[in-house]
Amino acid sequence: MAIISKGKTWSDNENVTYTDLNGNFDTIYNDYNGGITNANINASAAIVESKIAFNTSTGHDHDGTDSKKITINRGFTWFLGGSQAVANGVGARYIAPQDMTVVKIWYQTVSGTATLRVKKGATTIKDSMSASSTQGSTTAITSASISAGDVITLDITASSSGTGIIVCMECEQ
Repeated sequence: MAIISKGKTWSDNENVTYTDLNGNFDTIYNDYNGGITNANINASAAIVESKIAFNTSTGHDHDGTDSKKITINRGFTWFLGGSQAVANGVGARYIAPQDMTVVKIWYQTVSGTATLRVKKGATTIKDSMSASSTQGSTTAITSASISAGDVITLDITASSSGTGIIVCMECEQ
């Protein structure tokens, strides 16, 4: 039911019947015992989120206290074309825009092999990743926490004719 309407209004000297009286009360009982709709709620009611059951299968993800809680994925990617030799700080150097957590690192070469390390400053995020022409990945991250402002770099710690090195580091924030 939407907005409640009174079913019976009495006139002067009209007899009140129990049917009419019960009908008016039943309208209220039925509406407020499970029939409240959006039309019944004032826009300025300020109902706290913890009192509302959200349907998470239709896209809402509320936990009752923090309606802004979402997960954002970020990817940091490197592509190093041509033959690659052992070197530190190859390719792009990234500055983390905010705090985040490394969840997975993907790696591959076009040909040959290479052993890779990803670092934040002087701290190793993950090392000993053996890249080949078959795509590999790892979720066994040594130091997963990244802070805003950390400088993220890629090192090649070994290479055997490694060409076309591709790395993608997936993070959540």
